[in-house]
Amino acid sequence: MICGPTGTPIPTLVGGQSPSRPIYRSVEDSSRRTLLLFFALVQRFSFSCPANVVITLDERAAKGYTLPMRYYPLFLNLAEARCLVVGAGPVGRRKIADLLACGPSHLLALDPRPDETALKQALEGLPLDRFSLERRTFRPEDAENRTLVFAATPSAEVNSAIARLCRNSGTLCNVAGPLEDGASGSFLVPAHLENGPITLALSTGGCSPALARALKEDLKTWLQDGYALLALLLKALRPRLLALGLGSDADAAVFRALCARPLRDELMDALARKDVDSAASLLRSALPAALSLSAEEIIHELD
Repeated sequence: MICGPTGTPIPTLVGGQSPSRPIYRSVEDSSRRTLLLFFALVQRFSFSCPANVVITLDERAAKGYTLPMRYYPLFLNLAEARCLVVGAGPVGRRKIADLLACGPSHLLALDPRPDETALKQALEGLPLDRFSLERRTFRPEDAENRTLVFAATPSAEVNSAIARLCRNSGTLCNVAGPLEDGASGSFLVPAHLENGPITLALSTGGCSPALARALKEDLKTWLQDGYALLALLLKALRPRLLALGLGSDADAAVFRALCARPLRDELMDALARKDVDSAASLLRSALPAALSLSAEEIIHELD
């Protein structure tokens, strides 16, 4: 490890190389992460940076350097899930609504003094037959046999106790509130947006929820360009194409062609304008002859 003038360790590249400017322990964690991201981007997009060089910060807490947690992205089917939300404040109500929209087998919410009017508004239009609200505080047995647990109280002590209990039992726990030092949940809920069958989820690894929200707004604009209609079109096409028995390679070639530019953009534009003739013509250009006459029929299925 190379040290600076004060004896503070300087993060190094694999092979002993050091960045052009030292990073000292006194620098805020956010600044270290920003610099790490900068070097990672340079490595990825610069032809002059060797591909086998890995930029890293010393992760030992005694030396003052930490990396953002690496999370595993995952979409969960909650059809058989039993979920628990502790705390029905503004954050807890959002968690409850999002969970109910995914159809868990049961959802229990705990809060000694819930704002029932606000909760009713938050859950309007959602299925409530598998939802229970109990006006009390959390008890350890509440977390037993739960698929997901959300600690969303204003108390760091309560949230931390729930997180530790879940960690010891191997239960997935998200903490959406204050925490005591040394306590942590086991997963983050990413910022996400939906358009028809498409769901986009993103995370900054806990570095900046504000940046995640900003990226979400950017993606919302991008997603409005017709991707939902294209996804539905491909869904309607799939069983017809598979029924021809052309083989997986031939099937994949058709889908790759429809998803490649410029055909993708032209097809999405025609679908968004409800121009059936243009959309059918574009679709036929990538379809095998046996399906060319079905192009209009497939498009009409989207109505």
